[in-house]
Amino acid sequence: MDVRMAIMSTSALFIGENKNAAAVFSLLLERDFGLDCVSAVNSKHAIELLKNEPHAFGLCIFLLPATGVKEFLEVLKTLPRQIPVMLTADDAHLNHCTQFLPYHPLAAKIAYSVDWQIISTAITRLLRVVDRKERKLAPFCALDANLFLRLEESPYDLYLKLSDDKMVLVFRRGTNILSDDTEKYQLKNHPHFYLKAQDYLQALELFLNKIKETLKAETPLHNDKLSSIAMFTHQNMRQMIQRLGLSDTAIEMANSSIRSIHKMLNSNDKIAEHFTKFLTKKNYLSEHCLAIPFVVAGMATTITSFPAVDLEKITFASMFHDIGLEDLEMAQVRHINDQVERNWGSAKLSVIKQHPYASVELIKKLSGVPADSEKIILQHHERPDGSGFPHGVDYKKISPLSAMFIVAEEFVSSVYDSGLDKMNVDAVMDDLALIFHKGNFLMAFKALQTAVGHGPLQLIKGQ
Repeated sequence: MDVRMAIMSTSALFIGENKNAAAVFSLLLERDFGLDCVSAVNSKHAIELLKNEPHAFGLCIFLLPATGVKEFLEVLKTLPRQIPVMLTADDAHLNHCTQFLPYHPLAAKIAYSVDWQIISTAITRLLRVVDRKERKLAPFCALDANLFLRLEESPYDLYLKLSDDKMVLVFRRGTNILSDDTEKYQLKNHPHFYLKAQDYLQALELFLNKIKETLKAETPLHNDKLSSIAMFTHQNMRQMIQRLGLSDTAIEMANSSIRSIHKMLNSNDKIAEHFTKFLTKKNYLSEHCLAIPFVVAGMATTITSFPAVDLEKITFASMFHDIGLEDLEMAQVRHINDQVERNWGSAKLSVIKQHPYASVELIKKLSGVPADSEKIILQHHERPDGSGFPHGVDYKKISPLSAMFIVAEEFVSSVYDSGLDKMNVDAVMDDLALIFHKGNFLMAFKALQTAVGHGPLQLIKGQ
């Protein structure tokens, strides 16, 4: 079938190389649902089709086993509309193929070897779930909460989205918008207000006109007039925070700490602007720097009377620990071993080994740097067995806050590489248990265990 002819709003997408299975689903989908079936040989081809024509398909059928299915499910979540996916394999392999796949709210599974009527019923049930979700959520559209901060009163009813099925009204039309309340919602990871569809276009026009007025005035907006929270919540970070299962308290603590550091930097517009641009980039370095405070905040909630100022010290260190490096690949080097020495050469290896010093020298130019942050940055590549750098000290000489930072960074870097599926997280925790089992590292690791669903509460004394 010619793909260009088949791409229409009544199409289904079949992913897999089994022509017999494709033929079965093609006949069934056309007979029972009036859907044309477009075939993609693999997940990469399917992702390309979905990104080019996200509104063309009403259903995906993914034949297992296959590579790239995890990436495919993640891409589905980013599309502008909800597309359900039916995962299928023969009856003997279906459960094995699907047991470690990430959760997707609109995914179901069925063996293609069962009776046609059973397959048809399963697809009908899945499509009904989608229909219910779209009918519930269609009346609402999202806008960044910061857009409303400079309005004295709300021109519309504003809602928060608590779950896929629940909206709550927080500001009625004509009532005052309270900045303290808006900040509270943002600290709890609600960066958007939701408006009813009939108000959405009017709101867009209102804010576009305000932007035009600002541009005509040719006066720059100072950072202190902007909220610092929304810029820290791009989609990748929100998904990671949610998948970690951190408590609301931990999320609020981390956001509050990041906000404090941002306010401290606002005394220098150039630095604050650079800081903002850096954190909003979607790459390893920025996401890595942002994730560490959230993980440490989760650890802190398991520790008796953990001072907020200590979280700010670690947060500052997280934001600036690799500022002495300009190369993203260098920033991903966590340990110096024979392979690293062969790959990088002596000159670049020296830069990697000395960058904790370079980072500390750069932050000395800033005012208001939290006490102990420099020590954390200097020690962030040290290891309990003395194999780290730049000093090669062991666990006996590494401070409690540095140990917390190192454990959190190692966890973040590991799950960044392997993913946040439970099986991967458990494997990472098993590996870390073999490394962090002495002194301050043991206490920090036990706090991490509790934060991600392992182990008892532990007390870590201040630095």
